[in-house]
Amino acid sequence: MSKTSGSGNTCFQAAHAAPDTQSSCNSPHPLLLQAVPSWFVEVTKIKDQLMANNAQTHWVPTYVKEKRFHNWLADAHDWAVSRSRFWGTPLPVWASKDMEEIVVIGSVAELEELSGHKVIL
Repeated sequence: MSKTSGSGNTCFQAAHAAPDTQSSCNSPHPLLLQAVPSWFVEVTKIKDQLMANNAQTHWVPTYVKEKRFHNWLADAHDWAVSRSRFWGTPLPVWASKDMEEIVVIGSVAELEELSGHKVIL
């Protein structure tokens, strides 16, 4: 729908705007975006400690310490370690539905012990 002035020039145009969609470079079909539960490392809580550790680290070349890595740490955000992509990021964390019991597996031996099965790598 367009509204024109007396001279016939278009002043503005009203149109239906569809929401932005993302698509894959491998397919012409739009991607389905779905909110899912995620696990995060609260980097913002330990940012000062990370920067202090960086100040004590000997970097070669030195500009990495003072510029590149320092700037990366200064701008660090909470890290979503469970981001799902088609290749996946498996985390060795099991939690009960009420989150009262959380088990984090720290080794293959621990996984074998808790599962009662031999792990084949």
